[in-house]
Amino acid sequence: MDLKHRLFFIIVCLFLSFQSQAYSAGHVQNSSGQTYIVDRYGEKWDIRQAISLGFEPEKFEHGIGRNTIKPIENPEFSEKSKPGLSNPRVIGISRDSTAQAYSIPNLSYHEIANSVIENKPIAVAY
Repeated sequence: MDLKHRLFFIIVCLFLSFQSQAYSAGHVQNSSGQTYIVDRYGEKWDIRQAISLGFEPEKFEHGIGRNTIKPIENPEFSEKSKPGLSNPRVIGISRDSTAQAYSIPNLSYHEIANSVIENKPIAVAY
């Protein structure tokens, strides 16, 4: 195998190793008649309803963990928010006489924006 193929092989092995660590199975815990998955951060997730629907607890996996992707808090959107975008796509929200726009390029990175419209808290997701 030449050097290029060896490097490719090593990168693929490292990637697969990381993936198996990032999404490794949690362990099942039974306590006082309740069944939980305990994720790699020690957080417990009640899975009794899933079991009642026929899911097998040993096959559950967990992802990157709660609060890993930080939401945008009270975002402001203006024409200068993303230089170089003349017509950015947005998600628009209106309530009574107020309207707000949330930039898709910003939301695609953060996925959630916590905001307020007409004194009501909202979460905008993309």
